[in-house]
Amino acid sequence: MGSWEGKVVHSCIKMAVSDFYSRYRTRVQLHFRDTGADSLLATAAAIDLLENVEVVAIIVPTITNKELFLAKLSDTANVPLLSFSSISASDIEHPYFFQVAEDETAQFHAIASFFRASKWTNCAILYEDTADARRVQSYLYDILHESRVNVASQIAISPKATDDKMIVRELHKLKSSVIVVHMSPSLASQTLVHAKKLGMMSKGYAWIMTSKAMNSLDLHDSLIHESMEGVIGFRSLPLFYASTKSRGFALRWRKELIRLYEPDTEIKELNVVGVQAYDAVWALADAIERAEMKPQKKKVQVKVLDLGRLWISNSGAALSSEISRSKFIGLGGEFLENEYGRPMK
Repeated sequence: MGSWEGKVVHSCIKMAVSDFYSRYRTRVQLHFRDTGADSLLATAAAIDLLENVEVVAIIVPTITNKELFLAKLSDTANVPLLSFSSISASDIEHPYFFQVAEDETAQFHAIASFFRASKWTNCAILYEDTADARRVQSYLYDILHESRVNVASQIAISPKATDDKMIVRELHKLKSSVIVVHMSPSLASQTLVHAKKLGMMSKGYAWIMTSKAMNSLDLHDSLIHESMEGVIGFRSLPLFYASTKSRGFALRWRKELIRLYEPDTEIKELNVVGVQAYDAVWALADAIERAEMKPQKKKVQVKVLDLGRLWISNSGAALSSEISRSKFIGLGGEFLENEYGRPMK
């Protein structure tokens, strides 16, 4: 796994399997694919796993609305697809797709409450110019509007913005000193660095950052930490980070990371995605045991791809039903189904 997030997910998945099956004689067989956050490679990997390996479930850390073709594949093959992405549950119509994360729009109500408590009535929204972010940003606008907060400006910045002047130009368009930032970690940190240079992080300004960035930002990075000073951040799984259990798990996780990779691997903070990966695998393993699934003896073979005759799992319906019934206290807190019949945190 090349990326830092890939290493986190890989190590936490391995730990979850080891911890869960410490009391069982059998265990699930893992098949990892590193797609480098490439949508086309992710689709190709999913097809390979379904058709040639005949896996009983697939876990995808992140998935966008454009990539929900993966969910259609899972529906066709009757194979559960679990993801940590915070896609709005109301947009999901795939019976085999499971969102193992809280709908990211839920935090917007907390942000609106914070505005009311602070007696702020005006703000600007700074968001990443992608289809998913634009859709979610509209929810944020509506929720703030319902709380009688005037959104003076909504500024989109391209995720491919490499020109410093481009970011600075967009920052100058902000028409409020209270700014809500809904961006990926890399773009958010880049934007805050420029905002600080412009004097927009000084007294009189208020910056609020959503979990889209906060869940994965490395706050131990000195440059990020310095630019984040004074920023109010909303992050998922606050109970995990406040618990004593988190410290013990983080220590074990660091040892596992060093074991899997090089001893001199740069180790950053354990992020939310790692915790979600651990709980997702635990839920899946538990569901497999409750569904009383039998070990598969099939060997991996390469077939000629035919999407019209995709392999269909005989155990998928039973496994999907058991995943929907998942309810336990996981590493990140209570893990249970929501009103859509989907497990979430």
